[in-house]
Amino acid sequence: MIFFGTKASLAGTRPMPGVTCANCGHDALTAAVYSQYFHIYWIPTFPFKRRGMSVCSFCKQALEPAEMPAQYRAPFEAAQASVGRPLKHFTGLFIIGALVLILMLSALFRS
Repeated sequence: MIFFGTKASLAGTRPMPGVTCANCGHDALTAAVYSQYFHIYWIPTFPFKRRGMSVCSFCKQALEPAEMPAQYRAPFEAAQASVGRPLKHFTGLFIIGALVLILMLSALFRS
C-alpha cells in the first residue's frame, strides 16, 4: 500500500510596507505564503503550488487574493514572488535521484 497525498507548509512571510489595513487602518500587513507539495509516505517529493494571504498583525484579518482590495494586490504579488520554494519540499526527488545514481554506479562497476 502506497501512502501519498498533498500538504502545505508556510514558505515564508514578508511585510507589505505602505499598505494600510482596510479593516482597522493600521500599517501592519504581512504577506504569508504557503507552498503546497506532493508527498509519498509523508516525505515531501515536489512542490506544485504556492498560495498566500495578507494578514494584519494588529486586527488579525486574513484575506485570500480574491478577497483583497485593489491596493493590496501589487505589494502582495511582489512579496509572494520574493518567497522561494523550501528546499525540504524536494527531499523525495533528492532521494530518488540518489537511488538512481547508486543503481547506475553499481551497474557500471559490475561490468
